[in-house]
Amino acid sequence: MKCKDIIHILEKLAPEKLAMSWDNVGLLVGRKDKSISKVLVTLDITDDVIEQAVEKQVDMIISHHPLIFKGVKSITTEDFIGRRLFTLISNDICCYAMHTNFDMAENGMGELAAKKLNLLHSRCIVKEATYTKENGECISVGCGRVGELEEPISLRELCEKVKKQFHIDSLNVYGASNMNTYMVSKIAICPGSGKDYLKDVLKEQVDVYITGDITHHVGLDGADQGIVILDGGHFGIENIFVEYMESYLNQELSAGIEVIASENKVPYLTV
Repeated sequence: MKCKDIIHILEKLAPEKLAMSWDNVGLLVGRKDKSISKVLVTLDITDDVIEQAVEKQVDMIISHHPLIFKGVKSITTEDFIGRRLFTLISNDICCYAMHTNFDMAENGMGELAAKKLNLLHSRCIVKEATYTKENGECISVGCGRVGELEEPISLRELCEKVKKQFHIDSLNVYGASNMNTYMVSKIAICPGSGKDYLKDVLKEQVDVYITGDITHHVGLDGADQGIVILDGGHFGIENIFVEYMESYLNQELSAGIEVIASENKVPYLTV
């Protein structure tokens, strides 16, 4: 398959036009006419991931977070982004990013997270865009999901469930008075950085909001407004992208194309 054929398959899942205006998605490095036989899926394109791609002779990297966010005025080995681009181009490796377009997609990041917790009646925290699918169906999409548990559980039980389902070691909990007696039935979840959706989540009157990158003041403000916030970190909740995309591509790509998952590790230590 050509790179452009794989891009078409990715576009069916998460159209590039869904990306937010500040984002940078799509083919960021490489050529669309390149023949692809091995694909690597990753959350972030780090030096370690690029080293892995070169070592395993990967033809294309598909990432959630874009390698290039800001304008690049030069590509030299003196700059770490330039060094990464130089290595990728020298080894003829294509890089494709699906960031906020995947967050916004009908079956994207929010829906994956909701399914991890078995949320019922899952819907967008707020509808932010409308688009027409290939079958002519017009749908509204947005980041994050709100839903209900099958039956109420304690906050402590929810924390253990979140850690198990998302394979994370710890959570920061804001607004909890008693972990054992506070019961949870309605949840909002927004993988990545979800502090900008706090006002919308409060309107939904959920018991708990699960997200990442919650700052000190946002955590305090949420607690004072009667909501419990679980911060699992940006990496912690979003890393489900890798497992899902590996499975999706194995189903959708032609036989003979190898799909491998990156060896992404939590980018920090908890001590």
